[in-house]
Amino acid sequence: MKLLLSVVLIFVAVSLHDGETAEVGLLNSIPHDYFECEEARATYRVYDRLIQKSGKPNTKVDVTIKLPKIGLLSRPITCISIEDLDGNGVGGFPEVISGGLNYRFVTISLESQVGKGLSFAVKIYTDQYVPQSPVVYRAEQNVTAVDVK
Repeated sequence: MKLLLSVVLIFVAVSLHDGETAEVGLLNSIPHDYFECEEARATYRVYDRLIQKSGKPNTKVDVTIKLPKIGLLSRPITCISIEDLDGNGVGGFPEVISGGLNYRFVTISLESQVGKGLSFAVKIYTDQYVPQSPVVYRAEQNVTAVDVK
């Protein structure tokens, strides 16, 4: 019994000492994609963009997307799909910080891992046609937002 307890304590001490490995394991367990959808009602795509931003050493980069820029959409959002294009656990992290599914607005935060860039495909749908709504990007310079046709 004492031997088992000693082995467990040594394992815990080594795990705590090896902080980098523990952090990478934790980051890989956090979802890098976001998908919330009522597929039967997701008939009109109101937003379809590739969002890319280069990384900076020892820092995180972020992009905030707000749809629409001001006011509300004329219809509620029925589907939000955010795909991390980097994959393999090295990409960024998406988060809906306000609004979202069944709301007429959404604010999305995209954040990279330390020292990495980010690359996401973001698609948002409603159940009926919505006239073009302006979108605002709040981020540092060098953000590439490409409309996908």
